[in-house]
Amino acid sequence: NIPVETCVLAAGLEVLTATDAGVTLDLGWTPTSGNLSVALDAWVDGYDSTSTGVVPVRVPYNAVTFKAVDTIDVKLLGATTANGKVRVWALMVDISGVDETDRN
Repeated sequence: NIPVETCVLAAGLEVLTATDAGVTLDLGWTPTSGNLSVALDAWVDGYDSTSTGVVPVRVPYNAVTFKAVDTIDVKLLGATTANGKVRVWALMVDISGVDETDRN
């Protein structure tokens, strides 16, 4: 989960166990109240997960600030079943203590 008032600087995947043939992965988020629009492929878009290793992250992708609790989502595409295992990582910064006034 992404806590309220968090800035995600980057996120990515590592394929630990390869999936079945024809499976691709997206990594991003779906919106909750107060957050940005849908970006299911913000960090990873259509990666062929039939081999193991660290997945290249889409670059550049700007940091994303979440105003409400949300999740980072992995979307499986192209197969009805997928045997495999991935690790999701994210570099997040708590920005809840920032003075949010017009003086800034």
